[in-house]
Amino acid sequence: MTFSIIIINYNTARLTLDCLNSIYACCDAADLEIIVVDNGSAESDRSILEGGLKQGVRLIKSAKNLGFAAGNNLGARQAQGRYLCFLNSDVILTEDIFSRLEKVFLSDEQVGIVAPRLVNPDGSAQAKAYGPFPSLGYLFYKNLLRRHDNDFPKKIDWVSGAALCIRKDVFDLIGGWDENFFLYLEDVDLCWSVRRRGYRVMVDQASQVTHLQGQSSDKNFTKQTYYYNSQKYLFKKHYGRLALIVLLLVRWPHRLLFLLKNKRHENRS
Repeated sequence: MTFSIIIINYNTARLTLDCLNSIYACCDAADLEIIVVDNGSAESDRSILEGGLKQGVRLIKSAKNLGFAAGNNLGARQAQGRYLCFLNSDVILTEDIFSRLEKVFLSDEQVGIVAPRLVNPDGSAQAKAYGPFPSLGYLFYKNLLRRHDNDFPKKIDWVSGAALCIRKDVFDLIGGWDENFFLYLEDVDLCWSVRRRGYRVMVDQASQVTHLQGQSSDKNFTKQTYYYNSQKYLFKKHYGRLALIVLLLVRWPHRLLFLLKNKRHENRS
């Protein structure tokens, strides 16, 4: 088995089935292992999913929402492929990316992670699909000086977990996804761990998938809360406790503004 494709479904059954159908339409499924992890979806959504799955797709059911990292690990533990490809349920394939990505892996043993380009439904390149590792200097620049980063940075330290392929032996070496992340920045952390082992992280500009974005997320306040918690953990893990304290100070004006806006929105509702 060459590729194991792992897709998390969380109340997005119709999107998940569309994603699977796009794989069948573009790729030779004979050498693909497809694993769908239902991450504690509502019974109605899970029923739609089960009714639409084709024979050969392995469905793993979780009694509760484990989060992105733990849900992906649940699928990865049963994967048999040489390479693991994690796809969001809101990704649509328009070409056989797997044969192309396999060639990238085979051409350089130091490539640990490779991702296709992410494009929007209109075909435009998707911003913030990859970039350099975050730093305190960057956050100061962005949050306090109110400057914005280049949407398409030249340096690639991390790639989006929406469509991320990794060598299984490298995935096992680093211990998989860090389950302390529930949602957001777990892809940055995974790439960080891979690069620290001496492997490269890259985007294959010759392949692409369409990413619809954010179809399984909760309302904005919940999303921001997940993001802030993940950001705190990421900085503490990779930079230490002192960096975490500085992060909280740098981020405080932006965080306060967000809380005030959310409070006004709640009062109007």
